[in-house]
Amino acid sequence: ACKRYKVAPGALIHSDRGSQYCSNDYQNYLKRHGFICSMSRKKNCWDNAPMEAFWGKMKYEWLCEQRFLTREQARAAVFEYVEIFYNRQRLHETNGYLTPEEYYSAANEILRNTMKNEAIIVCVFSVYLTGDAACCQRLL
Repeated sequence: ACKRYKVAPGALIHSDRGSQYCSNDYQNYLKRHGFICSMSRKKNCWDNAPMEAFWGKMKYEWLCEQRFLTREQARAAVFEYVEIFYNRQRLHETNGYLTPEEYYSAANEILRNTMKNEAIIVCVFSVYLTGDAACCQRLL
């Protein structure tokens, strides 16, 4: 995910307490990228319920009864599920029955419109204060 998307430092990375996530290599990777590690509490499966639900859905919807001859085949199947099916085709009730890609595109559009509206407000205010309409061209 870090290679495909620009994940900002400070991103919260949640996992269970599995040994791979507690390892020095994994923890150092998180620190190098400025990520915040979040782990389930001991003996509390509810902390990680969203990720456990994701893994369960992937196993049931995609990997059920498949046998892989190589790790590369397994990686390709997981990649196809996440990047092609789950993010671009699978509808999510919590997203208003949009795919994650549609949901984030809509959110980004709202953010772009909000930022444009804020720039217009700044422009109008600047003209009001300075009487210089040319500043709007520089802002917009």
